[in-house]
Amino acid sequence: MKKFLMSSYVALGTTFAGLTFASQSALAINITQSISYNQEITQEQRIAPDGWTDLGWKVEGRAGAAGGADWEFGVRPSNDSQPVEQLEWDWINGQEVRWNLTWDKSNQKVSFQLDNKNPIDYTLSNIDSLFNGFYLWTRATTVQGKVDPGTNVYIEVNNVNGENVNPLFSTTTATNQEGFTSLRETYFLSDREIDTLSGILKMSWEDGAVNPQKANARSRLGLKVKGFSVASIPEPGSIFGLLVIGALGIGSVVNRNQDS
Repeated sequence: MKKFLMSSYVALGTTFAGLTFASQSALAINITQSISYNQEITQEQRIAPDGWTDLGWKVEGRAGAAGGADWEFGVRPSNDSQPVEQLEWDWINGQEVRWNLTWDKSNQKVSFQLDNKNPIDYTLSNIDSLFNGFYLWTRATTVQGKVDPGTNVYIEVNNVNGENVNPLFSTTTATNQEGFTSLRETYFLSDREIDTLSGILKMSWEDGAVNPQKANARSRLGLKVKGFSVASIPEPGSIFGLLVIGALGIGSVVNRNQDS
C-alpha cells in the first residue's frame, strides 16, 4: 500500500509538472511596464528600478546632420562614450522604418539593424547576464531653426523573440517653448529571456517646419534602447524539478501518516 501511494504521488507530481511545462511553453510572452519618467524628472533622478542591472550597452538614434557630417545611429557602451559602430541615415518625414536588435549572450554581443542596412555591433567583456529588461527613450528639444514645435520622434517594439506583442513605445513631441526639452524614458520587463527585439521608429515634422536633419539638429531629437538584466522567475525546467520534489515530499508525509 505504501509503495502504491508513493508511486501514485510521484506520478501525479510528474504529470502535473509536465502539464505545467506544456502550458508555459504555449503561453504568449508577457511584457509589462515597470516605470516611466518624463522631463520633470532630472537625469540624476531617472534611475533603473530596484534589481535592474545595466548590461553595459545601448543603441542610440538621432536627427544627426545633413550628408555625412554626423552619425544618425550608433551602438555604444551605456556610459555615453563615442559609438563603437555607427551608420548614416537619411530621415524622411513620417516614414516608418523597421529595426531589429539581437542579443547574443554566449558571445556577449549586441547587434542592431535598421531597415536593409548592414547591422552594427558591439561586443562586451565579462558579461554573462540574461537580457530580460529594457527601456525605450525619446527626446525633443525645441530650438528655433533646428527643431520646430510639433516635431516628433517615436520608437516602438512590437515583436519579442519572433513573437508579436502589443506595441510598447516611447514618443516625444517638441513643445512651443523655446529651449524646452520634452523627454520620455519607459522601462519594460519580460517574463522570459530576450534574444531579439523588433519594431518601427520614425521622425516627423509638421508641414512647413524645418527638416531637423538638414538643420543639423543632431541629438536635440533622439531615441534610445538600453538593455538590463532583472531577477526572474525559475525556468520551466526548474519548475518541473521543484514539483517532482514537492510530490516526493507529499508522498513521504502520507507514508509517515500510514506508519503512525
